[in-house]
Amino acid sequence: MEKIKLGIIEDNVNVVEVVKNYLESTNEFEFTFTLTNPNFLKFNKDKVIETDVVLCDIGLPNISGIEVVLKLKKINPELKILMFTVFEDNETIFKSIKAGANGYLLKNTSLPQLKQGILEIVNGGASMSPQIASKVLTYFRKPKLYNKELEKLTEQEKKITELLYQGDKYKTIATKLSISIDTVKYHIKNIYLKLQISSRAELSNKFH
Repeated sequence: MEKIKLGIIEDNVNVVEVVKNYLESTNEFEFTFTLTNPNFLKFNKDKVIETDVVLCDIGLPNISGIEVVLKLKKINPELKILMFTVFEDNETIFKSIKAGANGYLLKNTSLPQLKQGILEIVNGGASMSPQIASKVLTYFRKPKLYNKELEKLTEQEKKITELLYQGDKYKTIATKLSISIDTVKYHIKNIYLKLQISSRAELSNKFH
């Protein structure tokens, strides 16, 4: 069976050694390159072309891992890239995905889980740490409100609109926002009036 060819871009030498030793010990992988300082002006691009998956940190010296993803994709558009980092803020996650990353694992991921994540990516999946996947799902579940529409609503009304859009019942909304059901109903009446709709179905259609 042909081994999966890996590359790793990581400035922490200890992380490189631990990951490389573990993955090579499974006899399923071989490393085409390891970089602790991604200087692409001197780097052999042929190595990138023959690589299947690259593990890439984000906090690299003199360059962001997100920029590295863009550079790698230009060299080899078919390359699979798995971000392997400590950063878990929304902006970094989405910038990485937009740049072309195929997965996003945090460095507290166990080595067996890292191996599984690589295999998922090779097989066409998108591997993510549970907390990262949760952030991504939360983002895409938010109502796609236009700016002008948002300006019509108070902050409390925006929260209720989002929960309505996600399908929450009045009682659930009241519990989540620590308000009474009557207060929820009052806000919803105002929301419908401001958005010129008359039902949850119209809300869903308006911002789908």
